[in-house]
Order: sequence, then C-alpha cells, then structure tokens
Amino acid sequence: MTPLLMPSYVATVQSTIAQLDLPEKLTLDALRDAVSSRRARKLVVRRTEELAGSPVCAMTYCNAAVDLILFAPADERRREDHFVCHEFGHLLLGHHEQARGNVARPMPLLGASMVTNQLQVDASEPKLLGRRSSASCATFTVSEEKRAETFADIVMDRMWRAHLRPLDEPSRFAEVFG
Repeated sequence: MTPLLMPSYVATVQSTIAQLDLPEKLTLDALRDAVSSRRARKLVVRRTEELAGSPVCAMTYCNAAVDLILFAPADERRREDHFVCHEFGHLLLGHHEQARGNVARPMPLLGASMVTNQLQVDASEPKLLGRRSSASCATFTVSEEKRAETFADIVMDRMWRAHLRPLDEPSRFAEVFG
C-alpha cells in the first residue's frame, strides 16, 4: 500500500512496533520478551486444548503481576504464532485497559482453575491471581481488532523475512537450472 492509501491507524501500529527496538532477526521469543519488558510484568504464553473447537482463537488474562495469553491449537505453528502476535498487539496498543467488557471474573472459558493450572500457582496466591480481567474480541471495537490484526500481520511478516536466506548471485541461476 502506498502511504496515501494506508489507513491512518497503521502509523500508530508501526510506531508501537518501532518503540520496541526489536532485533533484526526477530523471533517470537524476542517479541515476547519485548512485550513483557514494555508492560513491566511477567508474560506467560500457553497453548491450551481447552480452547480447541471454541470460537475463541486466543485470549489474555491480565492482572498487576502477570499477563497470560492462552491460544487454541491450530494445524500450523504459523497460525498459532499469529494468534499470539494478535494478543501482543492488543496488550501493546492498550486495548485491555480500554476494553469495556473487562470484568472481575474471567470469561467462562477462562475459569480460575484453568488460570492456576496454566500459571502453575496455588489458587490462593493473591499476588498472582488477585483482581483480574480477561478480554475476548467481543469486548473490543472493530477498530481495535483491525489494529491488533495489523500489528500481528506486520510482526509476522518481519519474522518471516528475518529467516529468509538472501538469493545467491544471478550466476547461480545457470548452475541451478542448467
């Protein structure tokens, strides 16, 4: 897209990504570390069978001490990574703080026992569980979803490109194709 045709929110997303000071050879682990550092809290990312077959691809549980991203299994690892990057986008763009549907009790899919199992903590540990909120796409506006999706698309493309090998010189064409 040319800058003239680019939706206005893309610049906000690109600015958010630029502020992360990500490495040139971007990996999901490096991105996770940057998100955790930016939010100044522990970030736990877990694949969970409990979301398999549900309409929710991924969801995030947040409190003062930890962000927990749970994502559904998918046929391809790249798709799972996209689910996670989408949630990273929501976190970095501040959507969880703005979500109108945040509640003291997580969504029914995200029961307290599921959270304690994923975090591997005692349910009575107030610092880790405390007052919590969770959000799904139903709590976000269409605009917020577009921003999170754009974030995921941009960082996924950057990760993919980081692992491409440079093409050899044109002289190798004859060697390869005869």
